[in-house]
Amino acid sequence: MGYECLRDSYLECIKGTMWKDSVIEFDTNHAETLMEMSEELINGTYTFKPFYETTIYERGKSRLIRSQHVKDRIVHKTINIHVIKPLFEPSYIYDNWASQRGKGIDFALKRVKCHLNRAYRKWGTDFYILQMDI
Repeated sequence: MGYECLRDSYLECIKGTMWKDSVIEFDTNHAETLMEMSEELINGTYTFKPFYETTIYERGKSRLIRSQHVKDRIVHKTINIHVIKPLFEPSYIYDNWASQRGKGIDFALKRVKCHLNRAYRKWGTDFYILQMDI
């Protein structure tokens, strides 16, 4: 994975998080760090760091929160954008709007209305809707 891919993913990852200490720290030397990361990925020597772990308490329950280091988030996003997405996206059905550019909530609502209208014309009110996320 080249420097440009990592830089693009870095810019996506920091949106709305520039106030975080970890992002500020990474940002101060990001060009050099991204070059090192690129070399490590090409050489196969990049290693993921353990998660940051913290426990929060809300509504009377404790919940373990795990978060990735900034470098690991950048690598994951790069793999997603430049490897996984190009492999799988061509096989998606038209009505899959999950995390796809140009297929936001407006697209989803139009498609749901379209399918509901078709079902109503065909079966009246005697039909079911199955929503799945696998």
